[in-house]
Amino acid sequence: AVPVEMERAITEELDKLGNVRSLVPVIQARNDTKIPIESDIGAGEWVAELGTITPANMTLAQAEAKAYKACAAVSASVEILSGDAVVDMNAYLGKVLGRRLAQTLETAYCNGDGSGKPKGLFQLTGGAGNYTEAVTSDTVIDFWYTLPAQYRQSPSASWLCNDASISVIRKLKDDNGRYLWIPSERYSDIRDGVSGTIMGTKVTINNYAQGSVANPEFVLADFSLAYRIYDRGGTQMLSDPFTNAANGQVNLYSYRRTDGLQIIADAMSRWAA
Repeated sequence: AVPVEMERAITEELDKLGNVRSLVPVIQARNDTKIPIESDIGAGEWVAELGTITPANMTLAQAEAKAYKACAAVSASVEILSGDAVVDMNAYLGKVLGRRLAQTLETAYCNGDGSGKPKGLFQLTGGAGNYTEAVTSDTVIDFWYTLPAQYRQSPSASWLCNDASISVIRKLKDDNGRYLWIPSERYSDIRDGVSGTIMGTKVTINNYAQGSVANPEFVLADFSLAYRIYDRGGTQMLSDPFTNAANGQVNLYSYRRTDGLQIIADAMSRWAA
């Protein structure tokens, strides 16, 4: 049996390292789940007294959440697992497996191509198409406005990028050589009032996301509506004491079945400069 301490450590690592999972809704699905996605709500109308009302059908597309399997494994000696080590090896090995699993999941939620893994946020197209202008103070503002007001004003709105990409914005200067974005409580020309925001929208750093100084990439979204993660159960653990028994080792496996889907394309914008 897999110790409870190890399972708990894996879960803690997933929660600590997985900020896409903290940004978006995570749904438990029992099997392949078909999700209706609104693509056209139709329109209302004005009519005269006793006038005829014309029904307008809404249009729903359909997406299907799969059960892709992310795995991590480690081998440990029987002696270590029996308590010979001076540290809690069950908790330590759980953290190792948790970090490996979290890295695998986060990389897919950001950059996955949808083949044998979820399709990631940085592989999707927003409702306004992908923005491709070079990063300047003006294009930062222009890009922010590509996200419709009801989404960019949401409490769930955030920029998502890695350190290399955000450093490009951080190094923008005015004509006097002063940095435009100062991520502190002080006023700046691009950001006003709250630490770690651009145009008033918070910034979430995820270094599993793609993007570089030469080719920065950003996703700006209302993450409560743009993307969802569908889990098939929790993290599963298997202990195999037989395969490497001759060497006195036990193989420990952890896996999670999951998928990530774009829900409302208009609720996100993507910038690949």
